[in-house]
Amino acid sequence: RSWCPLNPDINRIVFPLIDELIDAFAADAFHVGMDEVLIIASDDCPRCRGKNPVRLFAKQVNDLHEHLVKGRKVEMLMWGDRLLDAKAMGYSKWEASENGTAAAVDLIPHDIIICDWHYERRPTYESVPLLLKRGFRVWPAGWHDPQAAEALLDFSAAQKDARMLGYLSTTWGKVPLDRLDTFGPTQLAARKLGMSAGAPALHSSR
Repeated sequence: RSWCPLNPDINRIVFPLIDELIDAFAADAFHVGMDEVLIIASDDCPRCRGKNPVRLFAKQVNDLHEHLVKGRKVEMLMWGDRLLDAKAMGYSKWEASENGTAAAVDLIPHDIIICDWHYERRPTYESVPLLLKRGFRVWPAGWHDPQAAEALLDFSAAQKDARMLGYLSTTWGKVPLDRLDTFGPTQLAARKLGMSAGAPALHSSR
């Protein structure tokens, strides 16, 4: 749910773990997560108590960017929900922020790929154009509902922006790992994006 961005020992533990994964997989990109941070600037934390949640969240993102992009020379991806204002955009507290981190969108590097996840069907997904206008490359991510996935994909594609990277099909345990190519939303996205049946698709699973 969170960690303390002002604890100097955290990055000393986390960065070597990241490096081990990058080296093991010869990775040229790394997804740092940063989604669903529901505890930040907590009164229970002696370091963060009373601090600005925007600054705290941006600090951790910027620390990761410094290590990954400038240090390891790999691309950085992250989930975008904490960069969105839940009240202003009509999103839930899970897919957008209700604890004051949204303004960090203007305090982090714009070469980060933002994976903008939304799993419910909506008439619009205003976070997509918002993030594009801020200068980010945006990778919209849907889940298991084909109609919701199609709505997100169609709205995103309609932006006509080269920084809209396609569609990220997340599975989160809804399909066995050896049957990822049978997952309905992935097949739908492949058809809409003009991919062949055997073309690779990216998934996020747990």
